[in-house]
Amino acid sequence: MARLDDRLAPPDIRRSADLTDNEQQPLIKTDSHSNNDDAQAQAPHGSKSAFRPSSAVTACFALNILLEVGLYLIAIPMNQVLEGIICHNVSPAAPGPSDARCKDTTVQSELSFIRGWQVTFDTIPGLVTAVPYGIMADAYGRELVLGLSVLGGAMAGSFTVLVCSLPSVFSPRLVWLGSAFALVGGGAPVFNAVTFAIVSGVVSERKRSVVFLYIAAAVLGSQLVASPLVYVLINVDTWLPVYCGLGCLWLATAVAFSIPRMMLASSPALEHVKTEEAQESRAQAQPARYHRLMGVAKAAVWFARGNVLVVVLLLTFLVTSLGRLAQEIILQYITKRYGWSWSEAGLVLSLHAFFTLTLLTVILPVASQALARKTTLATQSRTLWLARISVSMSTLGAFTMGLSETVGLMAVGLALFALGMATPPFSGAYSRQLLTSVTSIPCIL
Repeated sequence: MARLDDRLAPPDIRRSADLTDNEQQPLIKTDSHSNNDDAQAQAPHGSKSAFRPSSAVTACFALNILLEVGLYLIAIPMNQVLEGIICHNVSPAAPGPSDARCKDTTVQSELSFIRGWQVTFDTIPGLVTAVPYGIMADAYGRELVLGLSVLGGAMAGSFTVLVCSLPSVFSPRLVWLGSAFALVGGGAPVFNAVTFAIVSGVVSERKRSVVFLYIAAAVLGSQLVASPLVYVLINVDTWLPVYCGLGCLWLATAVAFSIPRMMLASSPALEHVKTEEAQESRAQAQPARYHRLMGVAKAAVWFARGNVLVVVLLLTFLVTSLGRLAQEIILQYITKRYGWSWSEAGLVLSLHAFFTLTLLTVILPVASQALARKTTLATQSRTLWLARISVSMSTLGAFTMGLSETVGLMAVGLALFALGMATPPFSGAYSRQLLTSVTSIPCIL
């Protein structure tokens, strides 16, 4: 749910015009409701603003960190638990996951089968519910949808732990049903989009890129901290990091549902005004929202017919999204090929987080500036070349890891593979530039 690569989903293009207009208007209207002036007059002099951007941004930081740490603490030990359950079902005499028989092809194939389909099922709720929850966010507020998305993730994680904690009652394949809980809130895609929208709504355009970079760095930093933490906790008890991870997920749920309180001032009069305006806005927006949705759908079909290249480029995001889910595959590969424990393999993944953080903070800025100074390429061409280099390095890294005979060579391949993390931002930037050039309308995707 809460992966780095999926954190900074773009806002809905349907709202671009609305966002532009709203940025020029006060958060509490004063022209159409006289009671607003009365409410403001009743507020104590020097009281806090009705909207506190720093609290919302801090909450979004906390959510991303808690979710990343929680999911990391759960994922690695749950792989070990699942492997142990499958191994016991195949070879009842095996004492535990450390037994060599647990690395047999039969056990590893079943584990790959379960985890692979789990990833597939996890993507379905987001695809099905993204648009409905987007409409719900417009009607009832982004904060409510954000809370629901985190709640769904916590419920899904709890269900998976329940299934694996009772192997004599439940089949390990029942973990697939945990994906159904992502229907509550829409899962990671909805969480990413709503987080992006909330931050964009309270941070000036000049500072947004910096804030999003800090969020990405915070997520990577969480991975760097979580990997050694898993190693320490899992050596104490396999279930200890799992319970700590669940605690992080439910704490994130509490934080998510507290965001509306953070964003409202303590003045009851101002909160009353905001509530009345929200109710009136919902009543007036229902017909307009339906017509806008239909108009966007028709425009998308018309645009796709005339811009096949752009559509093909956008489809690459599906492939890169699936590729970013390769961490668990790499984990299993390391434990199988090199005979490492799951906790030791988790430490290797911290290298991936370190390389990615270095890529975002050092390599990308330096490479972009070097191309700008030493070449005459246009911005669009530079972006395209950087995207090509990134995806090529990622492919080379994947082959290097697959062919490596030693852990050292595998680490080199992992570093090259991490360079592929630059593909989505460069492809996204190129897509925005291309869309703007063919539509003559600034694109915020």
